Amino acid sequence: MNLPLSKEEIKIIDNIKIGCEGLIKLILSDILKSPEKFAKLDYHKKHKYFVGIFALFLFALSISAYKTIHLKKMIFAIAAFGLFAVESFIDYLEDVLPILDTPYIDILLAIISLAILVLFFLAFIKRR
Repeated sequence: MNLPLSKEEIKIIDNIKIGCEGLIKLILSDILKSPEKFAKLDYHKKHKYFVGIFALFLFALSISAYKTIHLKKMIFAIAAFGLFAVESFIDYLEDVLPILDTPYIDILLAIISLAILVLFFLAFIKRR
């Protein structure tokens, strides 16, 4: 049974979408401000940029889909895409800020990866 979203839920979802769009613009502006700096990055770091942007895009897209479909099992996929975006952002920050280059960050990233897998698994097996 799909219940309509309350005004508060819609407001929260819209704020999350706006935040994702802002983060994508921030990342893209960083790339566009200094394309020569971006061109000097190795393939792995470029890949991290675009994976993070794609994860944010999928996160925002799945939120929009949830607003129209109201399928509760989509919440697991939304959370997985959100965690994937967070994981990409932490991985990016680890390259930018040397102080974050610790084994604890690697453990955190591994835990986030495991949580993403569990959330996708729950999204597939949950009924309605």
